[in-house]
Amino acid sequence: MRCLALTLTFSLAACDPKPAPAETPPPETAKVIIEELEKARVETARNDAAMIQQATLLYQVQKGACPKTQAELVNERVLQKEKLDPWGNAYTLACRPDGSADVVSAGPDKAQGTPDDIVAKAEG
Repeated sequence: MRCLALTLTFSLAACDPKPAPAETPPPETAKVIIEELEKARVETARNDAAMIQQATLLYQVQKGACPKTQAELVNERVLQKEKLDPWGNAYTLACRPDGSADVVSAGPDKAQGTPDDIVAKAEG
């Protein structure tokens, strides 16, 4: 009969019972981080609006009409799912007389018709 011997070695390191306090970044750093986060949200909203706007063009070609909601785009399978902007609001579609649509995010202030709105305009 063969036997296998296994030796386990444990090493204990001295630990400080109190964890080191987390360093709080200086206020300027926090401000820069918040500004960069907001810039990223705006860029995400621009990209999403442009993608939805492309779906409206495909819908217009297929249906010959302007979609009024993202749900219409999803139902026609030109958009995978309805999207919310980075601030939690739905993108809205604004139909033009020519049948195309602009896609609008209300932006950081969450109010439409204000200067911070993000708009993907239909070409033309």
